[in-house]
Amino acid sequence: AKGKAKEIEDIFKVLKDNKISKEAIEGCLTVLATGKAKEIEDIFKVLKDNKISTDIIHNNLGFLLLNSLQEIQTIFTEGNVYLKRYMQLKGYYDKVISEAEIQEICKEKKVTEREFFEDIRGKDYLEIYEETVKRKGGIYIGKSFPIDKDYTNDNALKLMDIATKVSRNFGYQYQMIDIPELESQAIEIIISKCGDIVYNLDWNSELLERCIYSKTYNYLKINFRAKEILLDFSTLEIERDKKFSNDSRGKDEGLDLTKWKINEEQENILRYISMDLENGYELSDAIRNVADMLNIDEEEILEEIEKIKEQNDKNKIRKGEKDELS
Repeated sequence: AKGKAKEIEDIFKVLKDNKISKEAIEGCLTVLATGKAKEIEDIFKVLKDNKISTDIIHNNLGFLLLNSLQEIQTIFTEGNVYLKRYMQLKGYYDKVISEAEIQEICKEKKVTEREFFEDIRGKDYLEIYEETVKRKGGIYIGKSFPIDKDYTNDNALKLMDIATKVSRNFGYQYQMIDIPELESQAIEIIISKCGDIVYNLDWNSELLERCIYSKTYNYLKINFRAKEILLDFSTLEIERDKKFSNDSRGKDEGLDLTKWKINEEQENILRYISMDLENGYELSDAIRNVADMLNIDEEEILEEIEKIKEQNDKNKIRKGEKDELS
């Protein structure tokens, strides 16, 4: 652990006083090592004031401690800022939520239902998911989950057909020869990652197949580019003894991110993957650890890293480059 021993002791006392389990603490030791006891204590007060349960805090501890007190306070303010995180902390995420619950969320955050769906699902799917709520009385919002076995058995040929089509098109696009291997990956992605799509869109078979196809294609793309993305990230030099301006959490070591074009969540991803690498983790394990801390899919981490690459000139963010990013 980095930081003064007394500060670390104070942090553990705060966590103990708030009934945080040993397992939850062990899952984010790297994060705790950069924290400040007083600010963590204030964060727990905000959570208590907003009636956030201990179980939910356990599930989101890494994310909560990655952010400043001000950022945690912002989650509970009016408007659609951090709406997804608000839903996670209020127990509305990774579950089917009813129309009444959606209305309650909108009332609590003072947003319209249109703003809610645009933020959670995007403008392109606004009307689709509004229709899902009308037809089914609710909608699943959360991380991907496997397709129900009964549905898989009843629709095996249809799912195999989607896997074949997406594999052939993907193989053609990226000039890949081993189509059978792609098909194997595609069917695994469909079965393990598309249960949420099936639940939400089983009322429209054409739309359902199109969305499964699109999601599977995107996952194949992520898998195909993952090694390239991670290799490029792993070769970024880690700079020490850099002071981060405007940072109340005392993060005074790690990547110098002051000139990067990144948002706060991307900054957290980069910073804590880097810290895990410094502590001897393999890159794949570092990705998995950060995904667990942020309570999101590993694929979302890879997507964010890819976005970071697109937003920044990789030749200028390596150690030694002092030029401003354009």
